Amino acid sequence: MNFEEDFARRHPNDVEKRGGSTYIAVDVAGDFINRAEHHGIGILGMDAFLIGEFTYPALGRIADFSIGGNDSRSDFVVWSCGQARALLAGPWHSPPAGVADQMHPDAAGRYMIDFILTAWSDC
Repeated sequence: MNFEEDFARRHPNDVEKRGGSTYIAVDVAGDFINRAEHHGIGILGMDAFLIGEFTYPALGRIADFSIGGNDSRSDFVVWSCGQARALLAGPWHSPPAGVADQMHPDAAGRYMIDFILTAWSDC
């Protein structure tokens, strides 16, 4: 079982799979990040969404931690997980909305994050 499948099994009400992506509820995103770091998995990027009847991307909330060669850092796992935590504790704390987050005007649903990971790990 890979890392994301194991997390989904542990949090069946907080993970949604759609169109090849796995969305993690923001309520448990901190646990997801902690487990990724524990398993030596870095976070290449994160994208925020509102997931309801439709999938609404928050185009103003896209994070790419791999730019500028950061993914070659020897401490990338720890660094990227720290960056992800900082976003969720700061500017990404509340659900995306309106023009600032480039949201569709009809966007509604649960606030979820799609994480792009460095590697799949068997748990």
